[in-house]
Amino acid sequence: MKPAPNNGNSRWRIAVGLGSCGIASGAQALYDQLAKRADPQRVQLEQTGCAGLCHQEPMLELYSPAGDRFTYVHLDLAAVDQILDQHIGGNAPVEKYLLRGDGRADGVDKFLSKQKKIVLQNCGGIDPESLEASLAVGGYQAVRNMIGKQTSAEVIAVMTASGLRGRGGAGFPTGVKWKFAADAPGAQKYIICNGDEGDPGAFMDRGVMESDPHRVIEGMIIGGYAIGATVGFLYVRAEYPLALKRLGRALEQARAAGFLGRNILGSEFSFDISIREGAGAFVCGEETALIQSIEGERGSPKMRPPFPAQKGLWGCPTVINNVETFANIPWIMLHGAAAYAGLGTEKSKGTKVFSLAGKILNGGLVEVPMGITLREVPASWKCRWASRCGRFWKTSAVAVPRAGRSRRCRPAGRAAAAFPRICSARALTTRTSPSWGPSWAAAA
Repeated sequence: MKPAPNNGNSRWRIAVGLGSCGIASGAQALYDQLAKRADPQRVQLEQTGCAGLCHQEPMLELYSPAGDRFTYVHLDLAAVDQILDQHIGGNAPVEKYLLRGDGRADGVDKFLSKQKKIVLQNCGGIDPESLEASLAVGGYQAVRNMIGKQTSAEVIAVMTASGLRGRGGAGFPTGVKWKFAADAPGAQKYIICNGDEGDPGAFMDRGVMESDPHRVIEGMIIGGYAIGATVGFLYVRAEYPLALKRLGRALEQARAAGFLGRNILGSEFSFDISIREGAGAFVCGEETALIQSIEGERGSPKMRPPFPAQKGLWGCPTVINNVETFANIPWIMLHGAAAYAGLGTEKSKGTKVFSLAGKILNGGLVEVPMGITLREVPASWKCRWASRCGRFWKTSAVAVPRAGRSRRCRPAGRAAAAFPRICSARALTTRTSPSWGPSWAAAA
């Protein structure tokens, strides 16, 4: 097994994934069972957020006193008892539930091999409700390095040089947006984190807020310092109760530790953040509608200009970035603009988090360098005809059996742009699938 640090702990350490995906799969019951049965003198029990392997939930990580790591997946209460008795009690891993890299094209190796985790760096690895856990992996170190040592202009220059673009959809350069707001006249300025995320099937921002809330807060603090803001708002839809709970707890912890509030870390910089819950209106994901919602008005987009960076919340200069954008910022400040700009493509730097859901084998969160092709995205997309021919669309993440007479075929219309190649039995190549719309046309 791959070794993992156990922080010099002489006890076994068990970390149960308690993100929304884990809880929905029954992980809370596993955690409660462990809390009842595990001997606290021998076992240290922790919770974590989502590790991205949502298709393997419920799961836990087991760390031996020697630092060896064992990942157990698809668990139930009987499996938990077996792990306690057989593995911890008898030092014999329970092979049935171990996650192993088997080298298969649809296995976990392929799911993880293309990923580069920056935003998701700590997700699934730390307790999201513990400030100490965040500090142990470098949380708020970028803030410590910045305050009193860098000017706001220097921070903006780092963001500009990094090439980070907004991850909310528009892709506007973050450094440029921050400079607009910093240069705008006005004594009062605001920072807003857009955690509304109303796109169907999307759960990237939710995963980050639930699993590493301090990282989002740290990114907002850096943004507030850069543009001269004193107030920040976390706008999160009410349908994300776990994210709201953990963000609220993280804000309390950050204030108590001196990272939020007046005279942060003994400096002249004062900045605080509060949460605003959205009612789930999709339109409030648009920044001008979001601003009106915070102001207590009906969320409705406004014509631009003026842009929010010039005249936003209550008529003051306002910067709005989404959760993923803010979660990138501490890493950039710690590792430098060049390290981030070295990832991705010439025009699109860094990484992007994707939520994989629907008719696929490996659902969950992945973070990959910008510019990756669809064939390289580590998921196994299920062919529309899988119920008839038992085949799967061929990507680098899934092997396609080629039994009998079959040939490659190509979808027409919009599906052709989205899916470069599918595999289907010859008898099905000219049939039409009402669910997809276009018919499958045989390739020449």
